[in-house]
Amino acid sequence: MPLSMETVDKIHTRLLVRYAGKWLNLYAGIDPAMVKADWAEELGGMHGGRIEHAFQSLPPDNPPNAAQFRALCLLWKAPAPKALPAPKPDPESSRTGLARVNAALAGIGKAQANRKRLQWAYDLQERDKAGDDLTARQRADYKYALARYAPIQHGDMEPVPIEALPPAMRAEAEQRRKP
Repeated sequence: MPLSMETVDKIHTRLLVRYAGKWLNLYAGIDPAMVKADWAEELGGMHGGRIEHAFQSLPPDNPPNAAQFRALCLLWKAPAPKALPAPKPDPESSRTGLARVNAALAGIGKAQANRKRLQWAYDLQERDKAGDDLTARQRADYKYALARYAPIQHGDMEPVPIEALPPAMRAEAEQRRKP
């Protein structure tokens, strides 16, 4: 999109003030409307920062043509955006937040340390022996877990399911499970 004629007129006025007769001689004998139309087309898309940079970079004694002025505009580098200030930590919320996190982590660690992997199944077995009223699902689950995993439990090691074993090892494991 071409630059507005109003902006081109302002540019030409500044160049006339800076270069006086040399500026007038540069386009002597050429229709001023054609010159302005060429400048408007050549500087299309340029904005104030680029144009101002071109004025600051003008050669001291020779006025530029439209292409040379555009080249000066294109040398402009946008200033780096200002960084936002870093947020200031709120010491009060940091302390309470950290204390809450530490308390939660300590609670998790204690729960894991105090509970064996199959403790739930042993607890249900004890309740069943004591005559507590268990659901059929609770009874089936603890019996299955203890029958399947208790004989082969080694610390925190997770046993390989029998179905995942090769056929010969599966047969051997099933023989060991039989009473």
